[in-house]
Amino acid sequence: GIGGLYRGYWMSLVKAVPSYAFRFGVYENVRRAYSSWKGRSTDPWEDVVLGTLTGSAAMFITAPIDTVRTRLVYHPAGIK
Repeated sequence: GIGGLYRGYWMSLVKAVPSYAFRFGVYENVRRAYSSWKGRSTDPWEDVVLGTLTGSAAMFITAPIDTVRTRLVYHPAGIK
């Protein structure tokens, strides 16, 4: 039914919110520190590299949450 469309919605938020908060929070701090260290603003290719690194770190940190979320969505009775 309609409830099936939203099964796992809250668990998706539990995974997404920390991931995005980490990604953007850390990215801004790393970008500022890098700019300060270089003495200039970052170039677009440097932004891409910094974003890739912080995005990878965020995914590494939130992967266990995503694993639990996926298992709860597909096996709502519990994880065995």
